[in-house]
Amino acid sequence: MLRLRAVFFGALWLGFVVYALRLSPPDDPALTARLVRAAFTLRRDGLDPLVFAVFMTLGVVPWVYAAMLVPLRSALRPPAWPFVLAMLALGGFALLPWLALARARMTGQPESRLDAAFRARWLGALSLGAIAGLLGWGAATGDFALYTRLFHTNRLVHVMTLDLALCGLLMPYTLSLCRQNERVTEAPRLAALSRLPLLGGPIWCMLARRRPR
Repeated sequence: MLRLRAVFFGALWLGFVVYALRLSPPDDPALTARLVRAAFTLRRDGLDPLVFAVFMTLGVVPWVYAAMLVPLRSALRPPAWPFVLAMLALGGFALLPWLALARARMTGQPESRLDAAFRARWLGALSLGAIAGLLGWGAATGDFALYTRLFHTNRLVHVMTLDLALCGLLMPYTLSLCRQNERVTEAPRLAALSRLPLLGGPIWCMLARRRPR
């Protein structure tokens, strides 16, 4: 089972990397530079709201995964935090290798203050508000026709869209690791809500009662 999981996530990672580098539309360095500048300045600078919202949401998603995975440091190896940190630059491409390598520890480690900090419910609430707010604003004010055109003609928009979809689809499996390796109290309705793409993770982190096993 572990070997099958490693092969699946390893092949998925390789497929996404090859697709992004070889099969996606051409790059536009000017748009890339504008988006990176916008991310650092938090100013849209004339970018379409939907393009800006999707790009900025990719900066919030790693915090959701940090809230889910960093507290599992004592239960799983290798530690997830280097991969989660790399998600700030690489998105789901950085998470897939950890999912392929993740194994239960034979001996646990003492819980740290960092583990407890990432279990704080406010982090889930803040992430939920940021993701819902950004994507809601982008959908309400953005130009879908322009976004569709850029998706088919621009590498960054194409890849970041697929990356956001990948991060959303990987959340339910990541949450299953949390349930297996922490003592969790959750209502049936919360279990259903946690399956929502992108929003399910922060909802779960905000509402589930998690205690170290």
